[in-house]
Amino acid sequence: MKPNAQTHYNPDPDYLRELVAITGLSQNQIAKLCGVGNRAMRSYLTFTDSQSYQKAPYAVQFCLECLAQANHSLNTQTLDTNLTTKTKMLHLPIAITKDEGMANYGSVVPDVPGCYGFGESLDELLNEHNRW
Repeated sequence: MKPNAQTHYNPDPDYLRELVAITGLSQNQIAKLCGVGNRAMRSYLTFTDSQSYQKAPYAVQFCLECLAQANHSLNTQTLDTNLTTKTKMLHLPIAITKDEGMANYGSVVPDVPGCYGFGESLDELLNEHNRW
């Protein structure tokens, strides 16, 4: 699965709740896996007419789609007791900038709208992106 926010961005809470149901995980577990707070996840999944509603960034939608796909694949395979967990790493380019006259770094992932990072050092910045 490749991310493509330009042709596949759908922040509709009904769609996101459907993905949550497919994962078989709780909202809190999903929030942790997607790197967002519990409150933020609730605001993405609530009804659009609610005051607490916020449009989910594409990175959260993509994370939910990956979790849903992983659970669906897992449920359709014959499992043996020696099944090992495999983690797939998605490699995306990031644009890094350094503030003039300061030691702070900033970054964006051009292919994933809303995905950005900040750090006081380059290592801190890259560690933040590696969480995803």
